[in-house]
Amino acid sequence: MPYCKPCYNNEHGMKCEVCREFITGHILKYNDKSYHYPCVSCKSCSKPFTDGAALSVKGGQFIHNDCKKLNKSGTTRGDAKAVKAIATNLADEPVHSGDLTEFDEVCLEHHNKLRAKHNAAPLTWSEKCAEHARMWAEHLADIDSLAHDSSSGMGENCGYFASSRAGSKSDTVWAENVCDLWYSEIKSYSFSKNDYQPQTGHFTQMIWKGTQRMGSAIVKQGNKVYIVANYFPAGNFMGKYKENIEK
Repeated sequence: MPYCKPCYNNEHGMKCEVCREFITGHILKYNDKSYHYPCVSCKSCSKPFTDGAALSVKGGQFIHNDCKKLNKSGTTRGDAKAVKAIATNLADEPVHSGDLTEFDEVCLEHHNKLRAKHNAAPLTWSEKCAEHARMWAEHLADIDSLAHDSSSGMGENCGYFASSRAGSKSDTVWAENVCDLWYSEIKSYSFSKNDYQPQTGHFTQMIWKGTQRMGSAIVKQGNKVYIVANYFPAGNFMGKYKENIEK
């Protein structure tokens, strides 16, 4: 039978659990609840879903399928040849003596404050790591997505924020926010197991004892913020967690 839209919604319509408006277009259903796709966000990258997007549910939270694949590997170590090549490239890098940007200074300080909690020595600044981080952050902004550079040979953490205040918030705030975001994975890490565990790679790279240097970068594009940190030597090597991760 024919209905006008208001009457159809009143009799048969479904309301979104988030915005409480009737749903038109694709309906995302989970545990007998209905949602607009754009009203929920990916637990990994924090981006809202496009209408009808392919996704999975993990721990009662929605996640892009691409993000799910990415998170299985944790942070990126790169292949053996890349790790060896970057070790040669960075072996003779001089100690950085110049000034750091506000973001870089706070990011380094925040890393070292958190590393101290786990008896890990403070990191020093690597301009070569920072150069790669700048390049990769710009690349992520260009493709408007999160991805790791698996060929860098460095450890790598990536972060993304969407905020109407992206341009007005200070770089200090973004540095603290992303470090706290990565470190928050400690809640999912079992120190009794102390080995590779999914969804904890950003945290373990931050406090990895064998890592000595880091460089970071931030790129803002509209209401989006992309952040990359690269580390040397890379962390998160299988079989090396017990000697590099301390509670």
